[in-house]
Amino acid sequence: MLSWRILGSLDALLLRWLFTSHREAAAAIASSEVLTKMMNYYLHECAWSSVGWELRHQPDDLVAKI
Repeated sequence: MLSWRILGSLDALLLRWLFTSHREAAAAIASSEVLTKMMNYYLHECAWSSVGWELRHQPDDLVAKI
């Protein structure tokens, strides 16, 4: 996760630097993005893990009827 996050932040840094030509602004955005995206990912996974995924079916539904 950490190496993927570093790669993503470097990508964001380079793109922002290319589009804005402001190295300091691009670095500030990329560094703050590291924390916010990790927090968003954690909250996203917590939300999905709280969803009830139980399947409601009858046992006969699983048997192929010939």
